[in-house]
Amino acid sequence: MAATTADGDSSVVDVGEVTVHIRCSNGTKFDVKTSLQSLVSSFKAVLAQNCDVPVEQQRLIYKGRILKDDQTLDSYGLQADHTVHMVRGLPGTSTNSAGGATPAVANTTPGVARGVGSNEGGGIGGGIGGASLFHLVTPSTLYKLLKQ
Repeated sequence: MAATTADGDSSVVDVGEVTVHIRCSNGTKFDVKTSLQSLVSSFKAVLAQNCDVPVEQQRLIYKGRILKDDQTLDSYGLQADHTVHMVRGLPGTSTNSAGGATPAVANTTPGVARGVGSNEGGGIGGGIGGASLFHLVTPSTLYKLLKQ
């Protein structure tokens, strides 16, 4: 984004940075400054500098929705001074097209499906009904995470 000059010559308006509150599942909280036009993937990189959760393991939730890397923060309606919840996911949770288990990471956590946050074939039950992590993030589950 380009800053607008004093006489308004720039055609790109400087949206500026806003403060976003981050709340982790372990109870820690911190604030970051970011542009709402940033991609979620870029936002995760900023968060990785402020906490011990690597980008690959970050799962961001805002208003009950899991934020996808290729979308902007603004596309989810995120606003200044709002809170984004971060939970740690399993590393290497991408789904593979064969529908089998990811060989690099064994899933030893009961009730957690591979393909976290995905609506593609690797959801709960190997893609039965297209279930995703969103179905696991119920109000009571989110409440329990927030109370930790």
